[in-house]
Amino acid sequence: MFIKRRRQRFVSHFSVKSKKNLLMVRIWIIAVWLCIWQSVCVLTGLELILASPVNVFIALWELVRTSVFYTVLINSFFHITIGFLAACIIAVVLGVLAGKYRMVHEFFMPLIHMMKSLPIASFIILLLILFGSSKVSALIAFIVVFPMVYSSVVAGMRQTDKKLLEMGELFSIGFVRTIKYIYLPQVLSYTRSSLKTAIGMSWKAGVSAEVIGLAKNSIGEQLYYAKLYLLTEQLFAWSIIVVGVSLLCENIFFYFLVWLENYVFRGKIQGKLVTANQSDIQKIHILSIENICKKYGDTIVLENVSAVFTDDKINCIMGKSGIGKTTMLKIIMKLLPSDSGEISKTGKISVVFQENRLIDKMSVIHNIMLVLEDTSKENEKRIRTLLMSILPEECMDMPVKNLSGGQKRRVAIARALLCKCDICLMDEPFTGLDSESKQHVVKFVKEYTKNKITIIVTHSETEAKALDSRIYVLTSSNTVVTIQ
Repeated sequence: MFIKRRRQRFVSHFSVKSKKNLLMVRIWIIAVWLCIWQSVCVLTGLELILASPVNVFIALWELVRTSVFYTVLINSFFHITIGFLAACIIAVVLGVLAGKYRMVHEFFMPLIHMMKSLPIASFIILLLILFGSSKVSALIAFIVVFPMVYSSVVAGMRQTDKKLLEMGELFSIGFVRTIKYIYLPQVLSYTRSSLKTAIGMSWKAGVSAEVIGLAKNSIGEQLYYAKLYLLTEQLFAWSIIVVGVSLLCENIFFYFLVWLENYVFRGKIQGKLVTANQSDIQKIHILSIENICKKYGDTIVLENVSAVFTDDKINCIMGKSGIGKTTMLKIIMKLLPSDSGEISKTGKISVVFQENRLIDKMSVIHNIMLVLEDTSKENEKRIRTLLMSILPEECMDMPVKNLSGGQKRRVAIARALLCKCDICLMDEPFTGLDSESKQHVVKFVKEYTKNKITIIVTHSETEAKALDSRIYVLTSSNTVVTIQ
């Protein structure tokens, strides 16, 4: 722990030092550009057209001291921000729907293409005719921002890990948890850069609309009159204000997104699990598959496979690679349809997949709480205590992405066993575990699979015997041979 704290202090010190160095570099670069600007003004002598930085900052100081400055700034900020926020909210809602339903995306595609393709000036003129100059900056900001945010949300929705979605569906985590913990992080990663660009573009387009429409008490109006009367110092001063406010908005929004991501991954798990039907709550004693057939193209994977699994013992399925063991589990999970045959089962399923299918940015404890109905502090403490038998205590609040492969595997196993379920399916659960970890995990599995139908796919007869399991061997003729 001492070494870990020293390392954290070193990383923190290094990070602070790097930020200070970066700030100094940026200040130095700005100073260089100001010197270049001043030098060009002196050498050309075109003060009337190209105001010097000294005169510009004097004009800026004089503007800041007037009440008109704040009236103009607040008015422009209000209209452009309203347009930006409205575009973001509507784009997110429609983007989510379009990402899930292809027809929604196809319906809005002509509108998106029109917004992207038509010149801003065309929209400004049309909007001036329809709505007048007072609303044009907000509407133009909306038109510029909407397609950018909408497209990134759709892309984020479509690139969401399908395996995580399958995990959520199998564990019945519900609509709210799926949106918040699976879709939202992916959408945020796609929209972060586009939102930053959209803020700058909204100010650029919004002020342009104010210039053309001569919106009263706006930055655009001030820019127009500064140009008209060749007040270049004020022209540059207002331009600097636009850049400054735009950068300020970018940073505020960036920190809001950081806060939102931290809130998602570190806050209390919210949303309810999908409740089971009353008929599914009954105690389950048997899961049977009868004459299951499955083929891919001309390749037959399973043919007339039948087996009966009970909850008095752990059931291990063995057989050579490619024989169809994982396919059988996927058919039981309903991730794959069978070509024919019947499966008789009821109740809730939990799964340890071949891949861990954990949410990388979420902590160990939150990955497990995600599939639990009781998310109270008391239950969280209980889960922490149970996990200590297979995981180091310092891992509990670490993001899963920082764990080793074996630790991630143990989290996936714990998630499947600690949630309320009637059937537990495990596909090569001990992959990546060293011998010592495997002993602890085997004990954990035996403890938390009591009164559950547990089916484990494994290649290791040693693992199957350590679990005191009933062994089923799937042969090349797709016959299930039971070894007591």
